[in-house]
Amino acid sequence: MKKMLIIAVLAMLPATVFPQVFNSAGTLGPGRFVLGANPAVLSDGSPSDGLNLFLHGGVGLKPGVDLALKFGVGHTNYIGADLEWGLGRLLSLTTGLHNFGHFGLDASVNFSLPIRSDTYLYSGIDMDLIFASELRAPFWIPVGIELGLRRNISFVLEGEIGLNPEAYHIIDLGLNLYF
Repeated sequence: MKKMLIIAVLAMLPATVFPQVFNSAGTLGPGRFVLGANPAVLSDGSPSDGLNLFLHGGVGLKPGVDLALKFGVGHTNYIGADLEWGLGRLLSLTTGLHNFGHFGLDASVNFSLPIRSDTYLYSGIDMDLIFASELRAPFWIPVGIELGLRRNISFVLEGEIGLNPEAYHIIDLGLNLYF
């Protein structure tokens, strides 16, 4: 009963949120690739609210380390790259950089809760350092589910809850194709 309550609460949280994590805490194995597309809605109450399309790809570099590139088009274009470091099977640290109107550095800690062998609930903490006219440090709590549809295809539903005034809310969904 307690486990079902936790799952229900986590499943409802993405209805308030934006995409920056795009996956569970697992890293890609060496030589494995992923390609994904995620439409996302940005919500900060400003005229810049709107729909963005994020395209991303990643490759496993070595056991426990993968590299991802992300591109977004919408009211403001996005380009970014990150390294994800596996800290065990269900925990990872991501470090990266991006430009989304301003240059920024990224960091997140992500953990996964396995539902079955190809389905994970995930969450963590996500932070950026944005180098605008003044330094900003938005924080989010990402909450998502990666649901295996077929052997090499998964559906992702993710939200990021903004924790401070600099952070906007995000919600996205999309597909990941693994090779």
